[in-house]
Amino acid sequence: MPNYRNSNVKLKKKSLASLVQGFKSYTYRYIIKAILFSDRNLFVGKINKSKYNLESKNNRLPNYFPELKSFYNDSYSRNSYKLSATDANLEFKVTYEIPGYKILKNVIYIPSQGLYSENGDFVNYSYPYSHKHDIPKKIDKISRGIDYVNTEFLYIGKFESLHYGHFLTEGISHLWGIKDYDDLPLLYNGYEWSPKNVFSVRKKHLYMDDFLINVGLDRNKLFYFSKPVKLRSVIMPNPSLVFGESVNIIHKLLPEFVSNKYCKDFDEKEKTSQPVYFSRNRLTSNQRLRFVYNEDLLEKYLSNKGVKIVYPEILDLKQQIHLVNKHKYVVGCQGSALHNIIFSLNQDIQLFCLADRNTWLGTYYMIDAIKSAKSQYIFSLEEVSKKSQTNGEFDSSRKDKIVNLETTISELERIGLV
Repeated sequence: MPNYRNSNVKLKKKSLASLVQGFKSYTYRYIIKAILFSDRNLFVGKINKSKYNLESKNNRLPNYFPELKSFYNDSYSRNSYKLSATDANLEFKVTYEIPGYKILKNVIYIPSQGLYSENGDFVNYSYPYSHKHDIPKKIDKISRGIDYVNTEFLYIGKFESLHYGHFLTEGISHLWGIKDYDDLPLLYNGYEWSPKNVFSVRKKHLYMDDFLINVGLDRNKLFYFSKPVKLRSVIMPNPSLVFGESVNIIHKLLPEFVSNKYCKDFDEKEKTSQPVYFSRNRLTSNQRLRFVYNEDLLEKYLSNKGVKIVYPEILDLKQQIHLVNKHKYVVGCQGSALHNIIFSLNQDIQLFCLADRNTWLGTYYMIDAIKSAKSQYIFSLEEVSKKSQTNGEFDSSRKDKIVNLETTISELERIGLV
């Protein structure tokens, strides 16, 4: 199995920043990757082919999923999905047929890039569409001189993500295939920006562990390679969600299956019309991509109006799922936590998202579409620049936000939420 040791590579932020300055994103992506991968500790040496004979009984995944298969089948027969009038104006397609599979033979697996044919052509959707401008569509033939893995995998793409929103959207978009191929080992592609960080948290219990446990899986049953290899056979479920392109109704079923597991003992009497506000205010600088100014003032106002304030980063997955099943109204500034409505089993869940009009909100609209959620977007966030701690100049790359309190409060009062 690949080596999970932490690398001894030490990157100095200042020198790295100077290296990438002036380069386009796709260029410095490969510079960073080259530096990270220069330490051979990140790679497996000569692959032990007997170790990768995963078709033996002991190494194949057990049949964990009869309940999951039944859930999928019942969901499709129980629901007749139709486009609403508003769906016709969306920038993406909402699809309802099961996405299907690609059956691939003798493909090249490249970490942080996806799958390629023997001729060097990129296999569409084998890496998240959000990276489409970073991934080369054609590579030189490299099948000679690399290790050959003589087994068949179910390929689930870039599954392991430390970004909660990407995990719930692109991260699980291939995982629906376990309903048909639960007996195959699962192969995923690694987290490209910082392998060291992912390896260091593998022993910690994360939200993805809670998710996997409730579909009968274990992170130790997932496989990846830390260097290019050639694979005899790969079955790749087509993604159920593609950024800016399409979303399939099947995408919501696995989260709803997990939610059903957690809500078995949920008391219907606990349901309330009290709004719940998902705050970003206690995220550390390492946990958030942007800071929201004035959110503390907004919290005080909402709390005084009887709104429940919660901080998702200190809650486990079960607690967050309970919240979106207990509260009919979910409020918050745009961010990953609001994607939690995908776990709601309530037909009348309503999301009130404080958003920046200049920010792409496609994933929110996609989840709204498959959940039939009556979400409302209040455009009361404005972009601000943050002063750099090193030179005192404004850094527009952080894209921090500030809440326009007057607009927010006015709209929430007009809607009747407070």
